[in-house]
Amino acid sequence: MISMRTAAAERAAGAVRDRAESQTDAPEVPAYRAYATQVRSIEHLSPHFSRVTLHAPELKHFHTGGLDQRIKLFLPRPDGTVPDVGFWQDPLPPMGQWYAIWRELPEEQRNPIRTYTVRAIRPAQCEIDIDFVVHGTEGPASAWVCSAELGDELIVIGPDGRSEHAGSGIEWKPGAARDLLLAGDETAAPAICAILESLPEHSTGRAYLEVPTSEDILSVETDSQVEICWLPRDGAPFGSRLESSVRDWGRERIQPNTA
Repeated sequence: MISMRTAAAERAAGAVRDRAESQTDAPEVPAYRAYATQVRSIEHLSPHFSRVTLHAPELKHFHTGGLDQRIKLFLPRPDGTVPDVGFWQDPLPPMGQWYAIWRELPEEQRNPIRTYTVRAIRPAQCEIDIDFVVHGTEGPASAWVCSAELGDELIVIGPDGRSEHAGSGIEWKPGAARDLLLAGDETAAPAICAILESLPEHSTGRAYLEVPTSEDILSVETDSQVEICWLPRDGAPFGSRLESSVRDWGRERIQPNTA
C-alpha cells in the first residue's frame, strides 16, 4: 500500500522532472534575431543627419545594451521586397543561419545589408532610434532613409534580451580606463554620442567628431568630464580635421624627457 504522503511526494517529483524536461527541450533563444519594424517617426536633425524611430511589439525584448550596440539593417531590394531567409521560423532559427542562406542566394536576388548603431532604446515603448548619415541616394541606406515614410517596414537584426548570450554586438569595452579618447567621422557620431551619454561622472578625456558642416553639430549630453570637440569640415578634405586633432592630442600627452 502506498501512503498519501508517498503518493504526494512522487507526484511532486514527477512535476519537477516534467519541468526540467520541458526546460531542456525548450529551444535556446538566439543572442541576435530579426525584428519586423515599422517607421514611427522621422526627424531631420541637420543637413546630413536623420533620426528614424522604429516600432514593433517584439522590440520589448530588444537588449538594452546601449553604448555602441551594433545591429544589421536588412534593407529592401529596389522593388521593395526582401528575400526569404528563414527569419520567421518557429522556433527562432539559430543565430547566423539567415546569413548563410543569404550568402547562397544568386547575387541578383540579394538585398543590401548594412551595419548601424542604435542611438536609443526604449523597450517600454517598443521603440529604437537609429541615426542615419544622409548623403543622397548613392548608398542603399541613405537612399532608403531619403524615401522612407511613416509606416514603412524595415527588418532589423538585433540582440534579444531573453537570450543567455545577450550582450554581444558591443565593441566599446573600456574596462577600468577613466581618461578616454573617442574619435570618428559622421558615420561614427551616433555610436560616440551614445557612449558619451553613458559615461560616469569620473570619466575624463576628449571626444573628436568630424562632421560635414557646422550645421551638423548635434546636441549630446554627458555626465562625464569628457571634452566634446566638433570638427566641421566645411569644405576641408575628408578626415583632415580629425587626423590633425588626434595627432595634436597625442603630442600634448607626450611628456618631454628631462633625464
